[in-house]
Amino acid sequence: MYDLNALVQPNAPLYLLETGDINDRGEITGLDCVVVGGACGNQMHTLVAIVAPASSAELHQEVAAAARPQVSAVLRSALGQHHLARLGERVAATRQ
Repeated sequence: MYDLNALVQPNAPLYLLETGDINDRGEITGLDCVVVGGACGNQMHTLVAIVAPASSAELHQEVAAAARPQVSAVLRSALGQHHLARLGERVAATRQ
């Protein structure tokens, strides 16, 4: 496993919360939040991450040292509901 937040530019106000799928081109879907004042807002947004072919090792070290934002109880609850919905979709697909 790899923390994709290490690949986000340090000045980007985004925090990746969860990944979904990855395709043959390496594009990754997921959910993120906008960070304001060191904390995630209460809304999640979908994302498609496209990894740049040339990334600097120095950038990864700088981001790895950055603090993780606080995630509110509202956002944690929404993530939990999202997980349950995805689980329900998978169970329904296996029963067909």
